[in-house]
Amino acid sequence: MACTISRGLADNSSVARVTYASYVSDYDLAMDGVGGGDVDGMAEAMEDLSLEDGNKSEMTHLWDMTRPLVGNVSKIEFLKFDDDGDAKTTFWHSSAHILGEALENVFGSRLTIGPPLAGGFYYDSFMGDAESGAALTESDCEFVCLVTCRF
Repeated sequence: MACTISRGLADNSSVARVTYASYVSDYDLAMDGVGGGDVDGMAEAMEDLSLEDGNKSEMTHLWDMTRPLVGNVSKIEFLKFDDDGDAKTTFWHSSAHILGEALENVFGSRLTIGPPLAGGFYYDSFMGDAESGAALTESDCEFVCLVTCRF
């Protein structure tokens, strides 16, 4: 949809804020993970950061730019990373998941928590007890960044 308006808009937007008038009959918010019981904390992160509160409603969601729409849309906004707090938080939320997956797959870490923050993201993980000497070095972190960039 953004491409039909402007290629520049599509290239510069990182997420869409979609307000639905109604959903298709077989769509289930809870099954999709969009409802209030958001397991990975995206809804909590947005509330904690108090971003764009004036634009939130039960029918408004942050939506991946390539994700199919699931109903009749009453309003859609294309958000740019540099201009919108919700866009930054959404990007950092996804980045934390990618970092967590890299930590699990490359180092065998057990993930604990990895939320987006007001200025970025992180992921805490358990790599073993203190006696095992398990810790990431600076070169490990550079490697994780290289692996993460492949996604």
